[in-house]
Amino acid sequence: MKRSPGAGPRMVSFELAGALTSALALPAAAAADPNGDGVSPVCDEAYYATLDYYGNLTEGSVVKSYTLHGASTLIDYGTYDEVVNLTDSSVPVSGEGGSTSFQFTGSVPDHFYFEGKTKQPFQELPWTVTLRYTLNGVPVKAEELAGRISALGAKATPCESVADGVARAIAAEGPEGVACALGSLYMSGEVRACFQTGKD
Repeated sequence: MKRSPGAGPRMVSFELAGALTSALALPAAAAADPNGDGVSPVCDEAYYATLDYYGNLTEGSVVKSYTLHGASTLIDYGTYDEVVNLTDSSVPVSGEGGSTSFQFTGSVPDHFYFEGKTKQPFQELPWTVTLRYTLNGVPVKAEELAGRISALGAKATPCESVADGVARAIAAEGPEGVACALGSLYMSGEVRACFQTGKD
């Protein structure tokens, strides 16, 4: 890779299946009182699944984004283990038939986001995720991989945060070095945030 003088170290980010993010075309079942123009809220949703080393589900959630169009009440139908409001202080209220409602007082937000924690959609995905590991062509367990790599001379240092890890990697590689970040989509966003615009 050709580098320009003084460009500083580069962080190359890879998203692994350790945190699989998939926007599903699931039907968004919602009902709400239309505003004065008779327009009801519109919903988009994405399903987030966090997997273990081998592709097994550890936790999952649906994040829904509603364009409210001025509606003061929102009713969503879905099966959730827990509902987390990501927008304001409106308290989710569970109702009959698997409904969750929000009542907005005062200023109604243009967009409203909430997270419904559930593992159910993962069972309905049209694909299966399986992860296997090899070292020099020989199969190896994920739990043993770090020790094997360490025995080859690679070093691992625990860090307090993503920002701390980025700072340590840059310091270790120097201004002309290249550092690789391996992790989830969430971590990739945090890595990019560690760099000023135009320097990542």
